[in-house]
Amino acid sequence: MKMMTNEERIELKETEISEMENALVRMNARVTPETALTIKVANEVFGGTVNTLKGELATLKSEKAKRVAENIRAKIMQEVNETIAH
Repeated sequence: MKMMTNEERIELKETEISEMENALVRMNARVTPETALTIKVANEVFGGTVNTLKGELATLKSEKAKRVAENIRAKIMQEVNETIAH
């Protein structure tokens, strides 16, 4: 099985968050007095899941930003070394 790239993991996490948030919106739009308590509990559970997913997404984006910065630094250092060598 192919390993997912960071970009693919970010895209998947964003999709999961969007789907969960959309489901919450649809569920809340259909609340009735009879379903209010169930909807309240579901909001607490799924809202917590959304927050967890957003935390995971932030971590993935942070890791990506660090790698980008490291790549930029490495490229600059390579250019400096090439300039000094010539």
